[in-house]
Amino acid sequence: MGCASSIAVHHDNQLHRNLKYSNAENTYMGTVIAEEILDSSTSSDSSINSSDIPIAIALATEYHFSSSSDEFDEDFARRLQCEENNLRLQEEEENNLLALTIFLKEEENEEKKRKQREEEESLRFAHRLQSYQEEQNRSDSVLSKSMLDPYGNSGRYTGVIIRSSGMPHGSGKMIYNDGRQYEGGWRHGHWHGCGCATFANGDRYEGEYRFHKRHGHGKFFWSNGRIYDGEFADDKQHGKGNTISADGAKYEGEFYHGRREGHGKYTFSDGGYYTGSWVDGNYEGFGECYWSGGRKYKGEWRAGMAHGQGVETYPDGCVRHDGQWIDDIPSLVDC
Repeated sequence: MGCASSIAVHHDNQLHRNLKYSNAENTYMGTVIAEEILDSSTSSDSSINSSDIPIAIALATEYHFSSSSDEFDEDFARRLQCEENNLRLQEEEENNLLALTIFLKEEENEEKKRKQREEEESLRFAHRLQSYQEEQNRSDSVLSKSMLDPYGNSGRYTGVIIRSSGMPHGSGKMIYNDGRQYEGGWRHGHWHGCGCATFANGDRYEGEYRFHKRHGHGKFFWSNGRIYDGEFADDKQHGKGNTISADGAKYEGEFYHGRREGHGKYTFSDGGYYTGSWVDGNYEGFGECYWSGGRKYKGEWRAGMAHGQGVETYPDGCVRHDGQWIDDIPSLVDC
């Protein structure tokens, strides 16, 4: 079976000649052409592209395996293989150089970003320092001064006030005539920043405020022994938090505007617990409830009651009901 091939050898004078041959005509033509490319590629004034070398190797190999002659020049084959190895090494070096260039460029960009962040932080610090100095220049300190807060509540204040309004602004302590007491940060007469407030009924809050409202992280201690530790927003429990009651019952999970909502786990004082979805302070959605006696229910809930698909199991492992439930009652007809 004949095999036709062609190769273009580029010389400095930009002349091209196409060489076509077959095994039937000359079994050594491939080797001759490959030698021409190889010799030209190694000369100092050669215009042969490195991409021609693999062509020469493939061409010589083709003729070696397609010819019935055993007179293949092994030395020539080694030269071709050497050139191929050199080409591979050259490509690897180019790839390594490119990777190094990219790495150095990324390092340079990171260094620029770091310097930019440092400059921005320096500017912010300078601005805060200037604001503090300006505030100090327009503020005074008072001791047990009688005053009204922005809501009309009276008391005696010790701390920093702003000269323009005479309102607490900075750090200070206010003892109200209604029995409340607050010590911490102030802003234009409002509780703002970190502080501690105690109330006439014995409740206490320690944490962050934003303009007189609990906002951020804090702990609230009720006079009955209940404790909440978690996030607040707009004066309400909001976000992730934990509550512990005086009897040992506790809730760990999510809150939404003061109500248990989202995912959470409630552990009863006797050791039983519910874990799952909550809506408006009730079990709702999918959840699991385990009673201290060993009974358990796993399935859907609505308004704090088993409702939907679920299974209840007795302590001995026997299934009471596996199917539909309606307001805590097993449905005789499953959907």
